Amino acid sequence: KNNTLEVWINLETVTLPDSLTSIGMYVFNECRGLTSIILPPYLTFMGDSAFQFCSSLISIIIPPSLTSIGENAFSDCSGLTSITLPDGITSIGDRVFADCSSLTSITLPDGLTSIGEQAFSNCSNLASITLADGLTCSRYSILNLSRIPFFDLPI
Repeated sequence: KNNTLEVWINLETVTLPDSLTSIGMYVFNECRGLTSIILPPYLTFMGDSAFQFCSSLISIIIPPSLTSIGENAFSDCSGLTSITLPDGITSIGDRVFADCSSLTSITLPDGLTSIGEQAFSNCSNLASITLADGLTCSRYSILNLSRIPFFDLPI
């Protein structure tokens, strides 16, 4: 059932079994005490808003088995400072990293072909972004990034 952990606001650590392949919508939503999590190696699905409002989350390791990240999956994770997107990721949803005010830089993998709208909006400390070859995104995908001094665009 979705919303399983929605009310567990003070949850700090989680150990997920290696056999887990799916994280549903809103599962860790508003777990404001969660500081870090290592996703299982065979994860193939991450639902919308899976980690939204996890304000203490500072790092997350995403396995290469995951190919897309749902809308708002990490939005409003104000403590998130870095994230590594593996080569297996081909699309990220709308507002996926929106309002991640501590995020300073991100490199998007070459396999990424689609960025949802406002994916990085209001990431006030994002100072550099490296875009992947063959990337498709609307002008709204990188909304509110006018303060970024460095864009590395593929040739």
